Amino acid sequence: VDHIGYRKGVLNDDDLWEFEEEVIALAPTPGTWDSRHVCDPTVIKGEFSYDGEVYSYMMSYLGCTTDDYSNNETGLALAKNPEGPWIKMDHLNPIVPWDRDNQSGMWGTGMPTLLSIDQKGEVLLFYSNSIFGVSVDHYDFSNMDEPVLNFTRNIESTGLTNPNGTRLTYVGLADFGYDPIKKRLYMSSYT
Repeated sequence: VDHIGYRKGVLNDDDLWEFEEEVIALAPTPGTWDSRHVCDPTVIKGEFSYDGEVYSYMMSYLGCTTDDYSNNETGLALAKNPEGPWIKMDHLNPIVPWDRDNQSGMWGTGMPTLLSIDQKGEVLLFYSNSIFGVSVDHYDFSNMDEPVLNFTRNIESTGLTNPNGTRLTYVGLADFGYDPIKKRLYMSSYT
């Protein structure tokens, strides 16, 4: 069974990191879509209103009910502080279900990456998918009671190359980062 944990680190006077004991930030919820595994988190800062309160942090994560990691799904949670407590968005989860473009028994969706567009509620949610490789959803999560999905796109490998110059034929299990100074989106992926 997977859980999502964190350890707080502080740089001491000798320039060495000292870490506190691990704390579980998110655990499986029995009887739900993520009852067996919660893993592979990504966290962003923004402004997300939910149930009359404003939360500063959003986490996306992979969840599933199987021991063999088939039928994975992607979920969301909110917190006011990075340490939590984290609140799962049960009314939305799984935000990307396993059967989106998949067949039962396949890997499903997961390995999410969140990127904030405006440091508020506009977010890109990237996730891996058994059939298409990697897809991205553009959401307005300003109001988590009723978020707005603006579009969904599959990331195609056309025109993409490895650092050695060979063409990519598939984008899978990717991670993304954005440099606001250079206005450049970075992607790492296996081929």
